[in-house]
Amino acid sequence: NLILQLLTQLLHKDVTVPAAQTVRFASDSVAWSAPEVNAGEQVMLSLYLDSAVPVPVVLHGAVSAVEDGWARLGLTSLGEELQASWSRWVFRQHRRDVAKNRQQ
Repeated sequence: NLILQLLTQLLHKDVTVPAAQTVRFASDSVAWSAPEVNAGEQVMLSLYLDSAVPVPVVLHGAVSAVEDGWARLGLTSLGEELQASWSRWVFRQHRRDVAKNRQQ
């Protein structure tokens, strides 16, 4: 843990993390507010999933749909192992949100 903390502090010095935005995660897609994006357009999406670790998850692909100003990037080409890991992470985030809402 100490090495990870030191590495994170070192990375924080040179990385400017963008302002937080609302993103919708699903096991097979990511959606974000992007009224200027068109369906079929190729995009590179950088997601900073944890403010303590300034390293983004970078996803590439074609926008599968744009509805009500929300662009959706399908995650169909992640590979079996990465897809399973992504699905578990999304599920854990969902469960944390449910628990947080119950406390309020």
